[in-house]
Formats: sequence, structure tokens, C-alpha cells
Amino acid sequence: TSCWGRAAPGGEPGQGGGPRPGGGVRPQPPPARLPGDCPSLQTVAIRAACVGPSCPEDVSRMARPSMDSVASDVLVVGGGIVGLAFAWEAARRGLSVRLLERSRLARGASIRNFGMVWPIGQPAGRRRDLALRSRERWLELREAGAIWAAECGSVHAVCEEDEARLLAEFAELAGPAGIACELLSGAEARRRFPALARGVRAALWSPAELVVDSPRASGQIADHLAGALGVDVRRSNTETAIEKPTVRTADGERFTAERDFDSG
Repeated sequence: TSCWGRAAPGGEPGQGGGPRPGGGVRPQPPPARLPGDCPSLQTVAIRAACVGPSCPEDVSRMARPSMDSVASDVLVVGGGIVGLAFAWEAARRGLSVRLLERSRLARGASIRNFGMVWPIGQPAGRRRDLALRSRERWLELREAGAIWAAECGSVHAVCEEDEARLLAEFAELAGPAGIACELLSGAEARRRFPALARGVRAALWSPAELVVDSPRASGQIADHLAGALGVDVRRSNTETAIEKPTVRTADGERFTAERDFDSG
């Protein structure tokens, strides 16, 4: 994918293709309150709408169905990290954007992953450039006060001789490729990172990685897009049919747009 939210290795922040870390203390975000579940009615819709008694805002929405079509330049279906990426980029370009999310808060992979933005796991070239651009976007959101993010870097620690040789080869090739990293002996790695195990033979330190609070980030970014860029975020709003250029929702509303993106 070519959007900032998926630039971390493996397609999700934190699921990287590089060597796995052998230890180290990861910075922790402020205590997070995970989004609560609420009852839902499964319909013949593409997805289920949350209309249970614990979601009074949904009941009030259901009471006011509209048959009029609501227009925008861009319509994004799905308020996870990919949908938010489309919405953000379109709003940055001055387009009017509407985003439909079936739940009160985004769920699924956007909140289940462990929140690492990991450029070191991407191969040099276009994919690493994309990962670094992703990193810049996360930091931009942090500077705007939208999210929490820590520039923690990463330590890839190994315990076997063949693994140590692999790290050494990577470090040798990294410099000419413009990848900032440092090869550490086992003793130096344990001195700098005391949480590492005694058996660590070598480690690779990279300063580029970030950690974000994934359970909270999607909701916070959506709020930021609504407040700072005027994105019309419609939560608890399930689409039942996509008949371009019109999207119909479970509460009877119809939305039209010149472009629509289904990020589900």
C-alpha cells in the first residue's frame, strides 16, 4: 500500500520484516482505556451497525433517517488507520472529505497491532523511503497534539554466531544505502541496554523507530481531522450498499462523492 499508515514493515505499524529484538525496555504510553464493546445488530449490510442500548447516540441517529443525498469531494468508508490516511491526504489537498465508520471507535488490526513504526525492517529504496515518510507523518500528528508517540529507536539482539554475522553484514551494507544504524558487541549492548539477556552476542541499534499508542490513535486522529481540517467523521454509520457514486447506510442516509475509498 502507498499510504503513510501502512508504511511500517509487514503492512502494519510494528510488524516488521527485520530481525526481531531480543529484549530491551519499550517506552510506554500514558494509561490507555481500550474501546469498550457495545451490542450490535447483524444485518444484511456489508458490516454490522452498533445500535445497542449502550450506544444512545446511534438510536438518536436511527430516528432521523434522511433520503436526501449528502455530497462531498471524497467519501472514505472505514475509519481505521488506512481510511484515516486517505481522509487526511485528501483533506490536505483542500478537498471536502466525509468518513464513515461502522463502530463508535475503529477496531480490528488498527488497534490490535503493537504500535511500532519500524523503518529498519524495510529494504533500501522505495519501501524504506515510504516508511520514513510514514514516520514523518506520525511525528507531524504528535507535534499537532493529536497523538502520543515516542522516538524510541530499536535494538535487534541476537544470541547465535550466525545471527551475529548477519547483523554485521547488514551494518556493513547499511552505510552506503543511507541507513543509520550501529553494530554493538554483546558487552556494549548489555551496558547500554541493561534489560538484554546475558547470552546476547551482538545487537544492532537503529534510531529511526517510533512507538505509538495504537488502541487510542485511530480515534484521536479522526478527532484531529475533524477539528483541524474539517473532515466530516460519521461514527456508528454502516454502509449497506455501494452504488457509485452513491453509498447507502443502515440508517437510511445516502452519500455521494466524486471519489470513494473503501478501506475495509
